[in-house]
Amino acid sequence: MKTLKTFLTNIVLLLPLALLAQSSVPAPDNGGIKTPPPAISGRQAVMEKLDQIRIAETPKAWKSMTLGEVVRLLSDEARARDPEKKGINFLFAAPRVTAPAIAPNTGLQVSAAETGAVDLSAVNIQIIQPLRDVRLVDMLDAITKTADRPIKYSVEDYGVVFDLKEAEPQGREKAAFSFPGGTPRQFMAAVEKQFEVDWLSIASIPTEMQQVQVPKLRLTPKPNGNVAPGMDSPVRQLVLLYNSLAEKSPQLGTLMVDGDDPRKPSAVMLVPNKATSVAQARMKTKAFPLRGIPEKDWATLADEIMQMGREATQYEAEMTGGLEASRPGFVRVHQAAALLVVTGSESFVEMAESVVAAFQANQQAKEAKVSTEKK
Repeated sequence: MKTLKTFLTNIVLLLPLALLAQSSVPAPDNGGIKTPPPAISGRQAVMEKLDQIRIAETPKAWKSMTLGEVVRLLSDEARARDPEKKGINFLFAAPRVTAPAIAPNTGLQVSAAETGAVDLSAVNIQIIQPLRDVRLVDMLDAITKTADRPIKYSVEDYGVVFDLKEAEPQGREKAAFSFPGGTPRQFMAAVEKQFEVDWLSIASIPTEMQQVQVPKLRLTPKPNGNVAPGMDSPVRQLVLLYNSLAEKSPQLGTLMVDGDDPRKPSAVMLVPNKATSVAQARMKTKAFPLRGIPEKDWATLADEIMQMGREATQYEAEMTGGLEASRPGFVRVHQAAALLVVTGSESFVEMAESVVAAFQANQQAKEAKVSTEKK
């Protein structure tokens, strides 16, 4: 019995050691075959290179080059800056022929030139200002946005492919434009964001209209077949909507967008309505007696009023997007009559009146203090 007990005790003590020894034995190498790490797809590898490779500065020659020339430079830059020195493949999609392959009147095959197929390599790219410290993917985005024809690119397993951007089908409903209300400048900024137009850089907004409140509005562009000739553009439809609102609210003025392409017009003007512009253009003149103010302080008083007018004008310009506001008025001191004559907008005249009253109050307080000290 004692011998059996001793045997079982030894088995219990040796079992963990045996298991430990077994776990430490290396597994068979299956003939030296190792499981490879998960491979990165070709498309993912191309996208990583586009994101990681950076260009310090684009050459000035890119100001006006064909897409073919730009692609050759991109390929050289990618190969030079790729740690593997492999670079990225850039290709052009085959031109799509929209005309029939066989001419119905002759029965002969139609050439690419006759079908109007576009040579992608000849598309013009205009990057006027050099781009600095940009990724290759940023360069591709800049190329598509500055091309003189609508183009796009796609990332494939074997590289980047440039292609023409297909026109939006006519039957497809276009995105609605919605404006929550605000100033004319805010309205134009919303139009730029929605329709990718260039308005604000050339917009002319009169000073008296910069704080006009454009009401809330919404526009769902109509399909091309349901509008009058020349109004197929949603931007033109929006201009028409704005001016129809201005007929009921003259303070909105008339929105004029001049040029063949409303997305890149030659002029954008907000013209005041005649009735409102006449009322706003009226100037007011008021004379203030200079009694109680020493004659030596009259010039200082006039300077103070003009300084406050300039500060108000500067503040107005900052609040309206940096546009220079018109001069609100002017001040003249009539020595013989002891009068201060102010001419300008109503707000300017009211401001001058408050400054004159403040000068008179300060003078009265000073005289009262002197009188008290003498007593």
